[in-house]
Amino acid sequence: MRLEALLSGEIRIPANGERIKFRSGEYRLTDVPLFTALFKQNTSCSIFITHYSLELLKQLEINIEPCAPRRMSNMMANKINEMLRNPYSDQLRDFYYENCVRELLFFHLSQDRSPLPGELTNTDVASIYKADALMASNLQQHFTIDELARMVNSNSFKLKTGFSKVYSMGVFKRLVFRRMEHAKLLLSTTDKSIGEIASLAGYDTVAGFIHAFRREFGLTPREWRKQQQKEDNEQL
Repeated sequence: MRLEALLSGEIRIPANGERIKFRSGEYRLTDVPLFTALFKQNTSCSIFITHYSLELLKQLEINIEPCAPRRMSNMMANKINEMLRNPYSDQLRDFYYENCVRELLFFHLSQDRSPLPGELTNTDVASIYKADALMASNLQQHFTIDELARMVNSNSFKLKTGFSKVYSMGVFKRLVFRRMEHAKLLLSTTDKSIGEIASLAGYDTVAGFIHAFRREFGLTPREWRKQQQKEDNEQL
């Protein structure tokens, strides 16, 4: 079984003698052995793929069926982004990925297949997910909403209202959320300096990063790291 998640772009995939659209922000489970897709001319896309062995599926003792493309939950999208930005060393990387791909399957099984929020179309949601993926993979880039809208073939109004409906936060707040999540991951899993983490999280100055972090969590990055280390030691 293979899980495919489209992070940006749009492709058409054969299914039951037809070609169905597979859009940004969607995923599917398939047992088709060969991956075949048709790409739009002069466009690009990025796709995340992971496999589940028959042995693993048998161990879970759950009947996993292929599914047509459906919208990714926020938890699934965030987990894939976290995997792509994995900061762990080689010794822990395989163990980390193994746990993550199991989590993705859990998110699939537990997902509430709610309708699209508000009056958003599939195309609108695809643009919103693509914009979010662009921000997540370019944390050091300072996009304006107009720039993002042009890059995902949408407009500023749809992007601003769409982010609020899909993520319950505006575009800028979503960017801050992405930066803070990446900063926390680096603080808890690496020994990088606060300055290095500030830069990797997309902040021009250490002071700006510390101020933003304290505003979000009530602690400085250094204090948060010490608190995490203390909690980890208490659990040992």
